[in-house]
Amino acid sequence: MDKDYQRRKVYNWEKVIHRYNGLNNSQSQDTSKIVSKEEAKKYVTLIWNIYKNQLYHNFRPQYAYCSEVRIDNHKGRRRACMYNGFYNITDGKRILRKRKTKDGRYMFYKKMCLPSHSRDKQSMIHEISHALAPNACRHGIDFVNIYVYLMVKELKYKLSPIIKALNKHGIKFDFKKSKRIYNYLNKVNREEVK
Repeated sequence: MDKDYQRRKVYNWEKVIHRYNGLNNSQSQDTSKIVSKEEAKKYVTLIWNIYKNQLYHNFRPQYAYCSEVRIDNHKGRRRACMYNGFYNITDGKRILRKRKTKDGRYMFYKKMCLPSHSRDKQSMIHEISHALAPNACRHGIDFVNIYVYLMVKELKYKLSPIIKALNKHGIKFDFKKSKRIYNYLNKVNREEVK
């Protein structure tokens, strides 16, 4: 199994970036913007549906249909996490293997654990970036590319301090791996320089 070689660096960088954008508490979260479980589900499902298969290949849309991210609270769990893979639709007791869309695609959903203190946009963007990145990525280059893209596009963070902090913390990234990410961040960078 591969080691998550830049996990600690990413967490430290993330704290610096959130602090730069006005979030000063110890967990780098904006506690005034913590939402309910239903609102969190709507938000992460919206982000998933906008960006799935757009930044990186997540699944084959001709065989599978995945349009929902389900949120679990998991009592006793202290940190948010995004589960790898796709989950079958169930009726509460058994898996409904034959559950298909009208055009014959199997229905699945993604699963995220968000304890009540982690239901802010920063944590949700971090976790959905894991879902949008390739499975084996963890906190690697592809994850960082997606996370920076979503920070700039969805959270409206400035790109130049993010890049400076990435370089300062020694975090590996390569925006050219995804044409959409590269084009958008290049455009934002040109606008910030003006």
